[in-house]
Amino acid sequence: MIMATGWKRDRRLLQFAIDHSSQLIKMNILICTSQVPFVSGGAELHVANLKRALIEAGHDTDVVSLPFKWYPPREIIRSTVAWRMLDVTEANGKSVPIGVRPRRHAL
Repeated sequence: MIMATGWKRDRRLLQFAIDHSSQLIKMNILICTSQVPFVSGGAELHVANLKRALIEAGHDTDVVSLPFKWYPPREIIRSTVAWRMLDVTEANGKSVPIGVRPRRHAL
């Protein structure tokens, strides 16, 4: 599974998907992110726009989101462990070769 952890890498993956969208290559892509309950802003908008662009490029795309709490500090460790325990290489019998993590949420 490819995990994008930086803005430049996200752009390269997105550009790759767009460049190859005219071909009959349809990828299953998961966007992995964290979500602070009852808060939305720039990161959530970025994830929504990325998902829309990948769908428009002809790919099966979905978002996997886990709750995030930054206090007390041990909660950050628990969030990291939760992501590492999550297996997203397959979903509902479909292989997921590409997972994208926007930079702010990279573990």
